[in-house]
Amino acid sequence: MARNQEKAQSLLNRYLSMKQEGKKIEKRPYLAQLEKSLPKAEKWRIQILREIGKKVIEIQNTKLGPQRTRELNDEINKLIREKKHWERHIKSLGGADYSGKEIEGIDSGNVIVHGDYYYFGASKELPGVRDLLKPQRKRGDYKSKYKLQQQINADYYGIRDEEDDEIEELELEIEQRERELAHQQWLKENPHIKNFNVNNSDDEEDDEDNNMNDDELFKEIEPIPYVDVPTDDDIKKIIFQKKKEEILQKHGLK
Repeated sequence: MARNQEKAQSLLNRYLSMKQEGKKIEKRPYLAQLEKSLPKAEKWRIQILREIGKKVIEIQNTKLGPQRTRELNDEINKLIREKKHWERHIKSLGGADYSGKEIEGIDSGNVIVHGDYYYFGASKELPGVRDLLKPQRKRGDYKSKYKLQQQINADYYGIRDEEDDEIEELELEIEQRERELAHQQWLKENPHIKNFNVNNSDDEEDDEDNNMNDDELFKEIEPIPYVDVPTDDDIKKIIFQKKKEEILQKHGLK
């Protein structure tokens, strides 16, 4: 602490002595384009480099606190941008090209670059910065829509499900149960029809059954007094259901 006070006192003494001697203290121009002298432009660039070096050393202190660390890191980034302006201006004045040179005193392991922003020292450990600096997935890791479509085959659409014996057995079991429930429901809705079985067809008699006339169907219907006589639509439904069951059994779907 005493050392800093001595340094500030010495700077103050120098300032007062120069003021008494009548020397004008020259300040760095706000814009690089305002400086027309190449030697002075080089001088301002060196001054910026010294300021950056001092702040980089200061930001290594982990006890500065989050607020001061952020402010200090922003100041360093602002000086880096200003340095680049001066380097471009020096090149336009016919001076050296510093575009390929990095800042002295800053090694690659001490700074992390995220876009155009630099994180120095303790700023890399600030809350939220760690997540921001996590390595992102490379573009090559993502698959394009064309590559994804190439991986789609018949299994994706379930076309080969019929080749699976387990699925086929489950489907047949469920189908048989649904048929039985539908048959019982139909019998409840039509109590005047007896001895009508959906499973009483034979594959060898398909041709005869397909040519079954209405008289053969009516033999299974016992007339009951005071019962509604089936209409033409009801008879057509019975014939259609009978033939449907026979076709299903013929093709092994029953």
